[in-house]
Amino acid sequence: MKSPIVAIAVLALVAGCSPPGEKAAQPANDADAVNVAAPAPQPSKSPDQSFVDTVAALNAYAAGAGTLAEQKGSTAAVRAFGKKLMLNRVESTMRLKLAAAKQPDLLIDASLDEEQNANIRTLQDASGPAFDAAFKGQMVVALTRLEALVKDRYIAINSGDPALRGFASITAPTVRANLAAAKAL
Repeated sequence: MKSPIVAIAVLALVAGCSPPGEKAAQPANDADAVNVAAPAPQPSKSPDQSFVDTVAALNAYAAGAGTLAEQKGSTAAVRAFGKKLMLNRVESTMRLKLAAAKQPDLLIDASLDEEQNANIRTLQDASGPAFDAAFKGQMVVALTRLEALVKDRYIAINSGDPALRGFASITAPTVRANLAAAKAL
């Protein structure tokens, strides 16, 4: 049974974390198109901002993939893991928001990168056992990366924000459990 609450939670997760889109500059006519200046380079992110953005994007990606698995998985195990993964990643993002709120200059950007978007499209296009295999492979890679991020942040006792280290220590066991479950699919 598909839960509208689950879909709403995932949408709220992504919408609540992503900054509003910016409109690209439009040339006045086609002749001006070649003279449009490239966007100004973005200043480099602080380590805390990079951590927050990367974790938020991985959470949004895994939650979206989990929702697809709940709907499209060909086995009960894949569907159940998809639901659990989605719920765990939404909860993790809520905890991340609370930790990041301690630093007023941290803004959460959960925008998926090109690879994550391509992976979601792959899952949307797949079905049956091919879906299950793609989901498992993608989640092992994503959760391994997420585990390394939270482990590195937790170990960095003398650097970074204490609230983010606390988030990492609370989140790490759930990420490890999600990774073990993904590998066991």
